[in-house]
Amino acid sequence: MGSVLAQVSFSPQFPIVIRMFRLNPCKPSNVPIQVLPAAKVIEGVHSTLSAKPLLPNPPLRDSQRQMALVFNTLRCSQIKVNNYATKEDAAEIVSTLLDSFDVPGPHGLHVCMVFDPLCEPLWMLKQRFHDDVLPLDVLKPVAKLILEGLGYLHSQCQIVHTGIIINNSLDLKPDNILMALRDHSILDKVSQDEIKEPLPQKQLEDRTIYLSRNHFGVEANGSGRPVITDFGLAVDGSRAHYHPIQPDSSRAPEVILGAGWSYSADIWNLAALLVELVHGSGPFDEPSSNSSTFTEEAHLARIISVLGTSPVDMLREAKYSSRYFDAEGRFKHPELISESGGLEKIISSVEGDNKQAFLDLVSRMLRWRADERDTVQGLLSDPWFQGL
Repeated sequence: MGSVLAQVSFSPQFPIVIRMFRLNPCKPSNVPIQVLPAAKVIEGVHSTLSAKPLLPNPPLRDSQRQMALVFNTLRCSQIKVNNYATKEDAAEIVSTLLDSFDVPGPHGLHVCMVFDPLCEPLWMLKQRFHDDVLPLDVLKPVAKLILEGLGYLHSQCQIVHTGIIINNSLDLKPDNILMALRDHSILDKVSQDEIKEPLPQKQLEDRTIYLSRNHFGVEANGSGRPVITDFGLAVDGSRAHYHPIQPDSSRAPEVILGAGWSYSADIWNLAALLVELVHGSGPFDEPSSNSSTFTEEAHLARIISVLGTSPVDMLREAKYSSRYFDAEGRFKHPELISESGGLEKIISSVEGDNKQAFLDLVSRMLRWRADERDTVQGLLSDPWFQGL
């Protein structure tokens, strides 16, 4: 596995994100306040911190507690109230632990972790724009900041996030990347609204379950930087791993084939996310599938249709390649391979300047062999990011 622990330099791109919001027309902002059935509460009317009590679940796993403590130690600087970072403060692009405390309950002690309050996830952000996709010039600064966050995780923390997606998985995804709040005073209004007109609550014998507001009424240009969150499945990046990770449609080939994965799995995952944000679906999503059941065979077939055949030497090094390929490297399920036309055809509907530069960037991230994918440092110098 190649090393990617070179230092990455960081540049403040947050004002550019806001400018891109202003230059791109969004849908009308008459989005009604919605509620989600989640046991999340904001502790304190005047507090700028949010606490998420993990009730009534069992106590936090030791691995999650350890990861939280690690991140508390690795924070490179204090989170700033003005929602902007200095050049050295890459930790501003990842969610860092501010504090933690224990709450006794009927099932034992529960760890409550305190983080800086954040706004909407990327899947909600893209719904603000026409056709539910991000324009390329909006995606560009967002993508660069996410890369800088990954650079911090890879080079300074030496961990692999293991997944970035949009909807529902414990990996790098649009659910796990949230936009920061530029104006924290909105939290006072949210808490006052909850006091004056509380959302429905479910009263149980030993606890209360709250509904939480998932829309603060923030305009698109009120969002700040993207922040990478959810490190419950993050692992040490200094060695190869073999257990399953990532959302189904974004799973890297080395994960399925048992070739060992590390930092470059995050690069693959991010590339799939970027395509999904700008196109509406990921590069390996079946365009017209009658089945919602994921199979590794069908996913590998889709990768073959987009990227071409797998390198034979990679298959020889992988533990499980014989499940899917014969001794000559031929795929055992050719009937599953559909004609995709490659990445260029997949994103043919995407409009905007420097579309080819974006395609070139993604192509450097989506490679069969993990050691052929570009590193964070190399990607940050890509021509697509020039001018930021």
